[in-house]
Amino acid sequence: FHIPYIDILMDHPFHYEKPLCNMPKTAVILCTDRNHVKYVRRFFKNIRQTDFLPHAGVELGHKHKPLQERKIDVLYAGALPVYTVAKMIPDLHFIPEVDGEEMMRSVLGELVQHPEQTTEQAIEAYVKTVRGDISDGRLQEIIVKMRFLDSYATSFFREQAVRILVESGIHVTAYGVGWDQCEWSDNPYLTYGGKVPAPQILPLMNDSKIVLNTMTWFKDGSHDRVFNGMLAWAVVVTDTSGYMKEEFTDGRELVFFELDQLMKLPERVKELIGDEAAMQQIADCGYAAASEHHRMENRFDEMLRIIS
Repeated sequence: FHIPYIDILMDHPFHYEKPLCNMPKTAVILCTDRNHVKYVRRFFKNIRQTDFLPHAGVELGHKHKPLQERKIDVLYAGALPVYTVAKMIPDLHFIPEVDGEEMMRSVLGELVQHPEQTTEQAIEAYVKTVRGDISDGRLQEIIVKMRFLDSYATSFFREQAVRILVESGIHVTAYGVGWDQCEWSDNPYLTYGGKVPAPQILPLMNDSKIVLNTMTWFKDGSHDRVFNGMLAWAVVVTDTSGYMKEEFTDGRELVFFELDQLMKLPERVKELIGDEAAMQQIADCGYAAASEHHRMENRFDEMLRIIS
């Protein structure tokens, strides 16, 4: 019946190789990062239409506490992937073109040293230094096998962002798997709330002064923590992406930090906590921006534009 089949990918397309290979002809793939759009267009020629659709935020109720009445100084809501990623690691001997162990160390080191790169860019660069004649099809197979490196890089910076804050004397409340397994989990400035269902995060954001976010290695996309935090009328502190820099101004609607400059994060957060008036102004501007442009109804309008 030629009905559009709209599939919104909340994670990187390399997690969905088989479904994407078997999409119907009417499929419209919407990605939450513009690099993901490029990936689908390059490796999945069977898909006729792919486009960019950022995350959207959800607002819980319409009454929000002023920041000075909130109990949580800094909230991080999200698991540490390093403790759940083991099942994704393949037998590296099944990649005969390269030394799998060496590639793993090299690519992960490259991502940590140069976090502006996507995982697929770092893997491709390494593989082509060893096998410059490799086909796109085989390259994609290797990227899919090595996609666990994406989760390792995400987890590394996520842990470091929280760790550097608590070790600087800033109270952080963390929810999600893994925060109780870090070697520094006994730090008195860390409060671990355990694993909670996603809907329970919104009330926590509404009782937080600062919502801390690190992207899931989306270098030109978004994350719902950002928009949910804004709609909770909290101050969102997040690492950057190309899309986020286009949408927001540092210090106006939210606060940015760079992954390769994490040492600056504690001082920035202390400045915020020490100036409630400035924090409230950022929270007000953030709420206004998210309320006008980043709700689900805004995304529905974009979806209609894309498929029309």
